[in-house]
Amino acid sequence: VMTRASRVSALEWFSTLGNLAGREMISIQNGNDSLPEALASTLEVHLQTPATALRRVEDGVEITASPADGSPLQLHADACVLATRLPEALALAPDLRPQVGALADTLHYNRGLAVQLGYKRRPACPAIGLLLGAVEHEDIGLIWLEHNKNPDRVPPGHSLFSVYFDEVTNDRNYPASDEQLRDIGARYVEQLFPELQSQLDLYQVSRWPMAIPNPAPGVYRAVHQMKARLDPRDRVQLAGDYFTCVGQNSAIHYGRLAAERVLHTLRKGSSP
Repeated sequence: VMTRASRVSALEWFSTLGNLAGREMISIQNGNDSLPEALASTLEVHLQTPATALRRVEDGVEITASPADGSPLQLHADACVLATRLPEALALAPDLRPQVGALADTLHYNRGLAVQLGYKRRPACPAIGLLLGAVEHEDIGLIWLEHNKNPDRVPPGHSLFSVYFDEVTNDRNYPASDEQLRDIGARYVEQLFPELQSQLDLYQVSRWPMAIPNPAPGVYRAVHQMKARLDPRDRVQLAGDYFTCVGQNSAIHYGRLAAERVLHTLRKGSSP
């Protein structure tokens, strides 16, 4: 979750053990963007059109959006799944706050700061990821070996590392230049794998101001209480990265659950 254990619920560690220990990693072929591209191919997509309000009407919901050209856009639907981060969901539908309860004040997001490093050589190490304690590196908390996740990530014989920085040190690292961050990541990766020295051939730095929910102590209790209050018959359903331990799998699960609730309500007029 891009921060150190002292800031995270102990439940997160047991979840990590249960989900990752001794298991194989499943990764999407052709890159993660193939999933949203496949979804978008079946939908009418409006880019650069942020939603600004959502309100319930007699026969469904009405969404107000603001296209880049400045003309207001009204979208009408039988129902709506708010698949956003929690702050955006509550900004669009503030009447959901009583259902969300304490989670609205308890949940905070960690920033994301990642450096991708591509090398012309591939080390023999078969690991897919390295979790680092603060005693190993003050700034870096996680390194993914992307070339071991899926062979289509890199050309044959090359390697790709994703180096994630710790939220605790992001006040210092976030404003650093891309070159400074590249050097911090490359120094450590090449310390672990000396055969990669002088083999770096690409890098990319990514910054996300709100990247991932921080599961601090008390967050999972608030999540459980929120789930108990949500109305499965509501035509406005929540889905997002804050329903359980963070991950692509859990996001898909709770998105599907919200969609099934909406479909059941519209077809049957009763709760699932």
